[in-house]
Parts: sequence; C-alpha cells; structure tokens
Amino acid sequence: MDDLKFNKAAAGFLMAGLIALGGYKIAEILVPHQELAENSYPIQITEQVASSSTGAAPVGPEPILAMLADADIAAGQKVAKKCTACHVFDKGGQNKVGLPYGTSLMKVRVKLMAMRILKHWPGLAANGIISL
Repeated sequence: MDDLKFNKAAAGFLMAGLIALGGYKIAEILVPHQELAENSYPIQITEQVASSSTGAAPVGPEPILAMLADADIAAGQKVAKKCTACHVFDKGGQNKVGLPYGTSLMKVRVKLMAMRILKHWPGLAANGIISL
C-alpha cells in the first residue's frame, strides 16, 4: 500500500477546485456582468396609504343564508346536469366515472389500499381480517 495515497487524493481534489475557480474567473473576464437598462417584465406597484383608524374589522365571507335566499333551484339543477356525466347525486346510486354522492375520498383510498394488500396476501380475506 502506498504511504502517499491520501496526499495524492487531497492534491487531486485541491487541483480540481483550483481549475474550477480559474475557469470561473476566466469566464467572468470573457463575459462580464452587465446590468439591465430596463426590467424585462416591469412590475407596477401601487402606493397604499395606511389609514389612521384603529383598524377595520376583518371582512369574512358573506353569510350563507343571504345567498340561499337568492338561490334559484332550477338554475342549480341546470348547472348540475354537466356533473351527471361522471357523478351520481342519488345516495347509493350506480357508480359512474366519478365518485357517487356521499362517498368520501378517504373511503376510496382505504378500499384501494385493502385491494392492494389482498392482492399480495389473499389469505387475509379468507380469515375475515380484511373485507371489502
């Protein structure tokens, strides 16, 4: 085993670093950095005057009862017809491409995970440990 093996490896790393640093400096000389005269995408900033009041109350969402009072059921059913291509609004209705009404995404994920487990260990379903 060579006694100078560590010295050779350290010299190689140091030389690689010096070459990289030298290449950076040469590239900086050949292609100097230039400031842009104008931004490519100008950003418009509007000045906001701070109000001298103690602070306005935070504005929250509109009350739902006011929106429900103005709601049109026929218009809602017309909009929902677009959704019936994939989803079913009847509880327990025939499943289409989308999730049926009332099904949470978590239930679907748990069922998919159980199917994957049963694919690898079908004996778990026979013992009643996992059921679909």
